[in-house]
Amino acid sequence: MTKLLKENDVDFILKPHSKKVYTCEEAAVERGIKVEQIVKCMVVKNPDNEFLMALIPGDKRLNIKKFVKALDVKKLSIASREEVQKVTGYPIGAISPIGIRKHKIKIFMDQSVGNEDYVDISSGRPDAGVELKSIDLIGFLKPTIMDIAE
Repeated sequence: MTKLLKENDVDFILKPHSKKVYTCEEAAVERGIKVEQIVKCMVVKNPDNEFLMALIPGDKRLNIKKFVKALDVKKLSIASREEVQKVTGYPIGAISPIGIRKHKIKIFMDQSVGNEDYVDISSGRPDAGVELKSIDLIGFLKPTIMDIAE
């Protein structure tokens, strides 16, 4: 995953943890940052069984009703643990939005992610995170930006 960032000239800092973590709160403590700087990756599926990724700040929740309305679909459901692992290649709690690009999953980002100058994402492993500028994350992922968190 960091190889992709290097290949695209995106500046980042790899932040190893002293232990494996699987929640935003644990990751924030390990990395010495605010929980709102953590970018949480949520995988959902639409009525056509197409998987989508929603990126939201670690201190917020995905508002499915807002997301449904923004996408103009009948419903969305949260992917199961097994579906997340199969579709992304990552375990829940260690999903890297950077590595997701190779899986061709559409990425949506809550507009508030850009409120922080620097954000932290998962490295794809529970024992390290990656810090980068939010503007660089947005530029690299090119997500559809919406109001989908609460």
